[in-house]
Amino acid sequence: MLLSTFMTLTSLLTASASPVGSKPEDIDPNMVEVNAWLDDTSNTTTLIIGSRFYVKEPLDKLDKRDCIPRRWTTNNVDRTGTWWSSWEKVSGCNYNTKSSSTASYNFQTSQTITKTVSGSFDAGIGSVDGIAKTINGNGGLSLGYSWSTSKTTGFEFTCDINPGDKASVWQQNLMGWADTAQRRCTSGCGEGEWCSDWKFGHIDFPLKGGSQTNQNLGCSSGADSHC
Repeated sequence: MLLSTFMTLTSLLTASASPVGSKPEDIDPNMVEVNAWLDDTSNTTTLIIGSRFYVKEPLDKLDKRDCIPRRWTTNNVDRTGTWWSSWEKVSGCNYNTKSSSTASYNFQTSQTITKTVSGSFDAGIGSVDGIAKTINGNGGLSLGYSWSTSKTTGFEFTCDINPGDKASVWQQNLMGWADTAQRRCTSGCGEGEWCSDWKFGHIDFPLKGGSQTNQNLGCSSGADSHC
């Protein structure tokens, strides 16, 4: 009975001491390709496989020791979707000074929107550009649009303004959201492979292209014009 209890306790202690990366359910399914990429010092420092984007730490930035461990960051795009932004004023104001007739006025619009990062995503390690490339290279994630970190638009738009009223142009944009997971890993030097816990983040991207419209324009008059 004592021997059985001791063996059970030993098994529990051994399991609790296992590194994160050794968990069967946590093993990277792409490790054959990743290991070949890590071993090849002549290739680039980034790799994209499916929904994952890898960043290799350059050797010249590692500690100068007899044994040089391999270090990299894994960024996974867990899921993506789209949403419409709130309306934003994108033009100046025009005033219809006529007292009895509606008049048409042309507006020039201008707007720049950029990505936003929230949660625990480390943009310095994981490169938002790399996440965008991963999404754009995967039809199941891109949803038929081009995902970008910045988007500038400009249009000529016409509004009909009632007598004595004022108006401006407002724009609404289709955005893409991505939930991400990120962790840092190390292997080699007799220590096996070890990875940190996953850190989860969220990134919103401007969308371009697509078979459906990715922005809406409209006229606002009176107090709603914010003129």
